[in-house]
Amino acid sequence: MLNGTFIIRQIKRIKMKSIKNTSGQGCHPGGWRKRFSGIRSLDRFDGILILMVLLYAMSLSSLSLLRYNTFQLEYDLAVFNQAFWNMVVNGELMTNSLEQLAHNMAVGSHIGVHFSPILFSLIPFYALLPGPHILLIAQSVLLALGAVPIYLCARELLGKGSGCIVAVLYLIYPPLHGVNLYDFHEVAFLPMLLGFALWGLISGRRNLMLIFGLLSLCVKEDVSLIVFMIGLVGLYQTRGESVKHRWHFFVLMGMAVLSFIVFFLVIQPFFIPSASSIGSGFLNQYINPVATATQHSSYRIDYVLQTFGPLLFIPLAAPEIILIGIPSFVEILFSGSVYYSVYFHYSALIIPVIFFATIISLTRIRSWDEKNKKRLYLPILCLMLISSLICMGMYSPAVKLLGTKGTYDEEAIGSHREFVEQVISIIPRDVSISTQYNLLPQVSSRKLIWVDYHEGADIILLDNAFAWRAKDFSDNQKEIDEGYNLILNKNYLSLYVNKKNPSLQSELNRSLSSF
Repeated sequence: MLNGTFIIRQIKRIKMKSIKNTSGQGCHPGGWRKRFSGIRSLDRFDGILILMVLLYAMSLSSLSLLRYNTFQLEYDLAVFNQAFWNMVVNGELMTNSLEQLAHNMAVGSHIGVHFSPILFSLIPFYALLPGPHILLIAQSVLLALGAVPIYLCARELLGKGSGCIVAVLYLIYPPLHGVNLYDFHEVAFLPMLLGFALWGLISGRRNLMLIFGLLSLCVKEDVSLIVFMIGLVGLYQTRGESVKHRWHFFVLMGMAVLSFIVFFLVIQPFFIPSASSIGSGFLNQYINPVATATQHSSYRIDYVLQTFGPLLFIPLAAPEIILIGIPSFVEILFSGSVYYSVYFHYSALIIPVIFFATIISLTRIRSWDEKNKKRLYLPILCLMLISSLICMGMYSPAVKLLGTKGTYDEEAIGSHREFVEQVISIIPRDVSISTQYNLLPQVSSRKLIWVDYHEGADIILLDNAFAWRAKDFSDNQKEIDEGYNLILNKNYLSLYVNKKNPSLQSELNRSLSSF
């Protein structure tokens, strides 16, 4: 590993050089300390970044809503929407019936499953526009904002134009699109928050690092591993300083350990009596990685290629930054097969680390160029852009989703969606619903919902337009026939009412008479 002080020395060297640079490609004069601590006016490169962020947020919001409107989003979105709905409408602490059943919880709060207090910051927005739509839009906006700390750091170290290019590399990164388009998850906060923490580490702005490192701990319990590593790497980089000047790193490491222990030993057992099994499952990939390494090994190779390939493996030239993400990378790579896939959300844990390692690696390449009178930096940067565009076309979930347009009758599915929404709208909010996976988000704005057959549900709602999902109820058809009355069978939609609730059946029959 290269000397940890290289980063700070490189910042100083580049800032001093930028003072003499009259071409406009360097950073604003005034010294790196002043530059990092001051507020400057916006320039055209900042404007380009703002436009790129807005374009990404609007485009991916549109694609996320397309997935929702075509019934492609399922369980996780329903979990979060129901949790927010119960918080805003019923004043309950992120309760949802899906996780309550899945984890055998006395009180089904999401806080007992994952430590994510950062979600409370979205409650005012959800209260203004309740429903899955606002969560999907918020997710796209948050992930788009992850480009901001990447741009700011790259601009400082590599120059304005290069800063924009690195931000583009982030916004067209296929694993990012996978995070964005797979339901909704709290890790959408991570690229922005962890990005500012890493920028603080690299730039020497330790207050910035500490604040955003602590905020990152509020995203999810396993982020504590990353935050701990930031503190550890920071201690190594500043090993020549006195202990009293390095307190930020000790605080960060201490809070990371504390949050991890409190969640797994206090919060989770409070909600889930059998929480020890969840904790052991979380740690299993670290304790016994060999046991899982032999399973689906080719998929793991694919994941590594799809993660580092767009960036030509350049991030690996900054091992001290990559080291920060190693525990999370192990968590992903040695867990179940859905973890190591660019089509799911787990990559959010390592995306910020990969891009800040990319920035440091590019800084080293340019330094090597200047030292050896070579011109490799710009060709490599251009090749990274070309590689990222090719990889985006090959396996970005966003590009694949766009490719499906035209393969189905948009008017027909739009008409079907309107009919489904109309039927759901007549079902009282205090009525429990049991339904198939891809209808869960549509019915999740209520207190009680369940996936697949659930004995005692007031309503069973099936959509045979998606027969592969509706067939999950086929094993319980006898129980359905004995305990429920079919009151609607139209446009592929079947609505059953519990025979023990005749008043509900009468109410729904009156509403359905106008259909």
